[in-house]
Amino acid sequence: HEIRNPLTPMQLSIQHLRRTYLDGAVNFGEILESVTGMVIEQIDTLSRIASEFSHFARMPRRNLDRLEVARVIEEAVRLFGQERSVVFDIQTQDGIPPIVADREELRRALINIIRNGIQAMDGTGSIVIRSLREGGGVKVSVQDFGKGVAADMIDKLFMPNFSTKTDGMGLGLAIVKKTIEDLHGTVTLKSEEGEGTTVLIWLPSADPEGTVPA
Repeated sequence: HEIRNPLTPMQLSIQHLRRTYLDGAVNFGEILESVTGMVIEQIDTLSRIASEFSHFARMPRRNLDRLEVARVIEEAVRLFGQERSVVFDIQTQDGIPPIVADREELRRALINIIRNGIQAMDGTGSIVIRSLREGGGVKVSVQDFGKGVAADMIDKLFMPNFSTKTDGMGLGLAIVKKTIEDLHGTVTLKSEEGEGTTVLIWLPSADPEGTVPA
């Protein structure tokens, strides 16, 4: 269904382009520009859908390692360096224990959350990322000051195929949830319409004495 949605306008537009060419339309150049622009846009949508589905469906072999959460956060934020209208406020508590995770997988989960926050703020605003010790592990919070989410939508956001956007499959937070839970952690979301959203991640410490959060 998600794939058919972009394919239909692509098919109709190309058929229209072919007819206008055969009819010798005097403004064919304008029509060509309009149609190719739309087709490229729909191809980008299909590419995002394919990427989301691929990340959600495949089960790659994890390369688990002891990681410093602060380093992974820095790597994720660095990818948004071109977002000149977004200010990142990174707050890290001293003495945070290491965790065990796949660096790329955890970084991708953080990127998903950060990207959602930027989109919720229409590309302008502040993202606050905090990390601290909690309950024998590490707690990371990513807070935006965007549109927020209605209370009846919050529980649905981590469900596959649910999205408040129209340009993907709604797998971003579902991937985040799977990633964190596979690492024996938890992920929750707090939001208020008009005030913003905070995603909370807890991951157990790599040390044997780590305990489950209260």
